[in-house]
Parts: sequence; C-alpha cells; structure tokens
Amino acid sequence: MNVLRRSLALAAVCFLSACAATQQGGESAAPIGEDQMKLHVVNDSDSPVDVFSLWEGRTGRIRLGSVSIGREADFGVPWVGGYLRVVFQSPLATQTITSNALVLAEANRNDELIVTVNWANRALLEIRK
Repeated sequence: MNVLRRSLALAAVCFLSACAATQQGGESAAPIGEDQMKLHVVNDSDSPVDVFSLWEGRTGRIRLGSVSIGREADFGVPWVGGYLRVVFQSPLATQTITSNALVLAEANRNDELIVTVNWANRALLEIRK
C-alpha cells in the first residue's frame, strides 16, 4: 500500500511540474504604486506557492499572488514600515513557510526587496542590491 501511495504522490508531483513548465511565473501583477515596495519572489521550492506579506503587529496577511514551481514574479507590497515578513503557502503541502523579519524604515521605502523560497522550505528576505 505504501508503494502505491508513493507512486501516486510521485505522479502528482510530475504532473504538476509539467503543468508549471507551461505556465507563466504567476498571476499578472498590478503596476507597483507609489505607496508600495517592489518585492521580487523566486520560487525554488518543489511546489507552487501563494505569496502573502505581513507587517508584524501592524497588518494581517495580505495576499500578493501566486508563483509557479521554478518561476519568479514581482509584486507590490503596501508600505507600512516596521518588521516585514513574507509568508508562503502551497496547495500541495500542509506547511506554511515564513521568511525572516526584515526591519524597514522610511529610508528603505524606495528599496526593492527579494525573497527566495528554496527546496528545503526556507525563505530569505533581503534588500535587493
């Protein structure tokens, strides 16, 4: 029975990977507004992800969009200031992946951010250089 489950799981991963190869990086992102920061998301994990921003203690999670396996996408994060985290959820996994907290002040308002979620289900958020 375990062999059957593993085979089905492997078939599902292969199918979704093949589908992802024919899809664009994610949803069409709206233009980034003056009251937003640009966030570049790199999905190096083994499943598609839904992307959320979270300003700790200041906002709830805000859905930004989705990124397919092995793809990249840009999103606008509403500017609040303070500690920002990026949260990822996958429709295939039960685990939520949360990035490190990055403290951002008014001086960072025009900076571009990048977050990479990797195959080990870790996410690193940093200012893009």
